[in-house]
Amino acid sequence: MVTYRTAGESHGKALIALVEGIPAGVRVSTEFLRGELAKRRGGVGRGERQKFEQDDVTILSGVIHGKTIASPIAIEILNSEWAKWESIMSPDELDFKGGSLPLAAASNKSESSATPSPGEDPKPPFAAPNVPKGEEYDRLMRPRPGHADLEGIRKYGFENARPVLERASARETAARVAAGAIAKLYIAQAAGVEVEAKVVQFGEVVRENGEGDEVFDQRAQDFADVAVREGETVGGIVEVVAKNVPAGLGSYISASSRLDAALTGALMSIQAVKGVEIGHGFGFASLRGSQAHDAILSENGKFRRRSNNAGGVEGGISNGEDVIARIVVKPIPSVPGGLETVDLSTGAPARGHSQRSDCSAVYPARIVAEAEVALVIADFLTRVRGVDSI
Repeated sequence: MVTYRTAGESHGKALIALVEGIPAGVRVSTEFLRGELAKRRGGVGRGERQKFEQDDVTILSGVIHGKTIASPIAIEILNSEWAKWESIMSPDELDFKGGSLPLAAASNKSESSATPSPGEDPKPPFAAPNVPKGEEYDRLMRPRPGHADLEGIRKYGFENARPVLERASARETAARVAAGAIAKLYIAQAAGVEVEAKVVQFGEVVRENGEGDEVFDQRAQDFADVAVREGETVGGIVEVVAKNVPAGLGSYISASSRLDAALTGALMSIQAVKGVEIGHGFGFASLRGSQAHDAILSENGKFRRRSNNAGGVEGGISNGEDVIARIVVKPIPSVPGGLETVDLSTGAPARGHSQRSDCSAVYPARIVAEAEVALVIADFLTRVRGVDSI
């Protein structure tokens, strides 16, 4: 089996990706990983922060002289802004000698603050009394609707949102993209599988049949420009296609062995994704049975389908057609001006903090979606083939 895990926080020293189960002999280069990470930082709707939020990536283990050696592959992505966050994000307890604690480090420092038990609603006053008002206070004591801020505080009993937003941040997807890059190389070299994603809807802009990226991206950019002027953010739909997927990946035997279940679960795990469909997906609701299913044909002794409404998966098993999935990406909830919320220190109505310069996460989501699909296919490929090397 191919598995991956990530570690690290948004403003921590580094993100880590650990990929296990990749056979020996897969050709890997750091340059390919850099290219994948660069694609994640680009696209319509991205802001100025992507120019300084660089990805300094290093393969720490599992690859020697450009080839995998079957051992776990560890990848490090350094935070280029770490110097600004070293004290706030220090893993060691710091002595501030009576001065004001950064709010990030204020958790559990004040006996007078009413730290809630996990699962309980915080009751004001909730802020440590030595935390000054200001931007950092707004960010961490005024939970943003649509983020994990409040629910993370309630679940884990934190005094502020710093521990929540650091791990819940979509910055974590950089590590997923790095892991997915390894999986892309493996499935391409072992089975010729290629995974590509494109944005098919950006806000109200819908890609027309046959419309190329250049034309669509410009229409999307024009829409994004209007949204920025209006102080809004934008959602959309991404389509992921895996080509040359061999028939026979997955099974109907159990829920955990179904390829489509694994794909939808992986895609749904991406931050900001609120819906997933395979093939024609929710469109099946308006079709009759005679229209919905893909006729089976035989050509030169091989089976194929007349259409691909199933999205390349039937009964939880790949059928040899392209595997197609779509995800719905919600608008970024860090809306300029902030959304209605509550100040946790007073219980009074407030506006959530907004710091992002991006107006949309749709374009970077397509790269993350490619990574997730590649990782799932890599896993199911090893289940079927069970090879030690390629």
